[in-house]
Amino acid sequence: MRDRTTRRAVLGALAAAATGATADASVRTAAATGSGYSGASVEIDSFDGTTLSGRFTTPDDEGPFPSVLMTHGWGGDHGSERVRRLTDLYASNGYAVLAYDSRGFGESGGRVGVDGPNEVRDVGALLDWLAARPAVATDAPGDPRVGMDNVSYAGGIQLEAAAEEPRLDAVVPRWAWNDLPHSLAPNGVIKAGWDGLLYATGVTGSRGLTSGDGWPTYEDVENGLDREVHGTILYATATNEFPDEGRAYYAARSPGRKLDEVETPTLLISGWPDTLFVPNEALWTFEGLRERGVETRLVLFQGGHTLTDTAGAEQRRMLDDLALAWLDEHVAGRGAADLPPVTYYEIQTGRFRRTNALPPANADARTIDLADAAALDSTTIANSPVPTSTSQLSPVNGDHVPGTAAHFDVPVERDLEVLGAPRLSLCVSPLGPDAQLFAKFYHVSDGDATLVGNQVTPLRLREAGERTVAAEMVAIQRRLRPGDTLRFTVATTDAGFYNSREAVGVTLHHAPGESTVEVPVLARRD
Repeated sequence: MRDRTTRRAVLGALAAAATGATADASVRTAAATGSGYSGASVEIDSFDGTTLSGRFTTPDDEGPFPSVLMTHGWGGDHGSERVRRLTDLYASNGYAVLAYDSRGFGESGGRVGVDGPNEVRDVGALLDWLAARPAVATDAPGDPRVGMDNVSYAGGIQLEAAAEEPRLDAVVPRWAWNDLPHSLAPNGVIKAGWDGLLYATGVTGSRGLTSGDGWPTYEDVENGLDREVHGTILYATATNEFPDEGRAYYAARSPGRKLDEVETPTLLISGWPDTLFVPNEALWTFEGLRERGVETRLVLFQGGHTLTDTAGAEQRRMLDDLALAWLDEHVAGRGAADLPPVTYYEIQTGRFRRTNALPPANADARTIDLADAAALDSTTIANSPVPTSTSQLSPVNGDHVPGTAAHFDVPVERDLEVLGAPRLSLCVSPLGPDAQLFAKFYHVSDGDATLVGNQVTPLRLREAGERTVAAEMVAIQRRLRPGDTLRFTVATTDAGFYNSREAVGVTLHHAPGESTVEVPVLARRD
């Protein structure tokens, strides 16, 4: 049996733990009081008898209150700083808040299922529990007036649950995924950095290094995460491929494949420089829900899963204000939030802007023919034994060895803004099977080259022989002025991903019309 005291000390959970609760009941200990609200630890039995631990916070005023249900990020618990901050936000604005440890994390029992069917059914059990609380307003017996909010792993469960739970009145998935196979291996190229970091965090946060007496056994690790998580990462490390079982496992946990079942008003928040769940994932969810008439909004900011660009206090306050307005409208019934379809942050001006879509309806699609930026009709770039290009988790981005990346410079002649997801069409000849390419944009200004959004788009070419490969690139935002250069770069390696283990390189063909990139741009005078 695992030692909860050891896990709590290591993970930094709350000092007071709930004990001895039965189904539909809670034990309150060491109630914590904030400004106008108070909270107490609870333990709730889920659908299968698994105990879920958390904290229930209510305003000190007379209820009943609209409610918010939230969990935490991957490997964390409900005692995290972000959960506490959002609890303060909502409780101080008249909401009852149930923050809980997701199955297998923190003090909750069970095995981590990566927001799978068990975690979805846990949400149903927690909604039942909320509906039975006198302090929580209901829309009908058993139906609490409730929304969900929080980031990453706590964002992923929201749309998964919304596809199954009509009782959810609104959700705010922040930094969440649309398609997990794409998140972890975009276009088949495995994210070595992020996948390894997530695996280590999951093992540690579930049981792993925090199990029992601090000395994890094989059984501890095996019982912490679903077996498919262990098998996928080990197979990928050994073979540079995801196993079929792993792809199916993660596909089943991808809300983008269930959007037809979602009717819940949804406020999506994503980060331009988020390199784990790139902004396209939120954009795909936004477009999928919008096409079906589901009320949805998209916000893009300068943060998310990134080590190089983080949102400051002003951005965080803005995002929290938007989330609160969304729940005030759809959960508390306090008036319209008045949010545009898309709100996005400009890092160069430090302000948020509004638009009707991404790219905006008035954007032009500028086609760049690589022939116009090249002296020859082809360029061969070599695959190196170790990565020679850096992005993603690196604070210093660049292509560091000549001959392993090709650059195509496009001069800027007027004030422009690149806004949206470019599309590429490259004619290539892999020099051997299983080649990989990494496409990206640099903004070159006054001699300095900035990797836009810290983003790269990986491509996998599984067979040798000339062919044309087309793909949507990661969505970006950047203002350009006359005299600047927009540089399109294609590299054979990236330190955030596994290298090709077979191909010696790739030849890019760029005679007129052979290779192009379509970029959404706006003319800017403001």
